[in-house]
Amino acid sequence: MLQDPEKSWADAVRNKMGLEPGREFDELEEPRRTWAYYMLDAVGRGRGVIAALKPHGWHAGIRFLDAGCAYGGYLVAASEAGAAEVVGIDVDADYLKLATELLASYRVEGRLEIGSIDDRTLL
Repeated sequence: MLQDPEKSWADAVRNKMGLEPGREFDELEEPRRTWAYYMLDAVGRGRGVIAALKPHGWHAGIRFLDAGCAYGGYLVAASEAGAAEVVGIDVDADYLKLATELLASYRVEGRLEIGSIDDRTLL
């Protein structure tokens, strides 16, 4: 049986925040509680952005690049909306580790690279 992607992602966020399995995010002190909820909503924010792009040329089969992808929520949303390929770049290895976990939770195949957009080795 496949695990619910939102539960799997919540478990990854709990782990990142040092919460034991099953503990509630409201138990975290600020600002860590706010960061946890921000991470949890990564895919929701991505869905909002993809919805905003649809009237401006979005179509199934598009290749999607997110420079500064952080947790990868936009990549998941782009894949759900029919992107043929999703690629994320970020300068922070910890964010890319979380993005890897998020993409795995939602069973999205994507490419994640550490670096910046002016890094010629990524072209």
